[in-house]
Amino acid sequence: MAKRIKTIPAIEPNAGLKAALQKRLIALIEKQTREATAELLRNLIDSGCFTQPVETVAQDAALWGRKEKKIIDEAIRAFKASNPADAARKLDLSLTEKMARWMIHAGESAKLVSGWFVRAMAQNVTASQRRALIRAGITPTLLKEKWTIPIVKNRYMAPSTAKALPGLVDGMTGLITKMQADDLARVRETITRGLYEGQSLGEIESVLKASRGFTEARAKRVALDQSIKVSQGIQRGNAEALGIKHAVWVHVPGRYSSRETHLAMDGKRFDLSEGLYDPAVGQNVTPGLLPFCRCIFRLDISDILK
Repeated sequence: MAKRIKTIPAIEPNAGLKAALQKRLIALIEKQTREATAELLRNLIDSGCFTQPVETVAQDAALWGRKEKKIIDEAIRAFKASNPADAARKLDLSLTEKMARWMIHAGESAKLVSGWFVRAMAQNVTASQRRALIRAGITPTLLKEKWTIPIVKNRYMAPSTAKALPGLVDGMTGLITKMQADDLARVRETITRGLYEGQSLGEIESVLKASRGFTEARAKRVALDQSIKVSQGIQRGNAEALGIKHAVWVHVPGRYSSRETHLAMDGKRFDLSEGLYDPAVGQNVTPGLLPFCRCIFRLDISDILK
């Protein structure tokens, strides 16, 4: 007869935090893209790549980077590069000169967002985990004994969890910074293609705006992915500090499809430190480890209830 186990309900990432992260990511990347586009095109105008009366340059340049829907002054929207090849060369030179500064700023901004999110998730997940454990029969005394690092007033997490948080922040920071670098590359490609195709400033702006959906879609995927990874990491750290070593895999299907191997893992018990073998990737994995995996777990608390 198989041994009966007792589990607590699976704890899913907080939907409100996930939505807030997505919103912050979109705002962060769009701000950088808007400012970078403004600076790059302003340099092209100032370097004489577009015909424009000298006395209006400063006035028009001041309009770049504003939060209005149109970042290009109506008076110069029809202007085109007189020499596309020369303009593209100057664009690359300008981008090279500014990229280091932009990426330093991008990294700093990404770390602020990541730090906020990881701290907020640690507070939310630990509180949910605590409630579920106490309802299942785990004593508050044990939690107080094992979870000793303060998150906020009267809220504590395991020392091992606290030690892992900087790594979660760094991993998330790297991912967000890469998103920003990819978006800058998209801006460069769009402007260069527009120059060679003879597009006006207004047309280039329209193409950049049309690709806004790419940023939103990627921000949504990253928010989902990081919500799960951070949540699962915090739960594992807190659980292991209590002596909980096993969990039961809960398969959560993707929006359009599921990993067949993860579907087969649903309901299987696994070691938190090892995970389950996934033949699709040729290694052991834990819920949420692979990109955009939504799987979660139910902690098996049988051992600590003895």
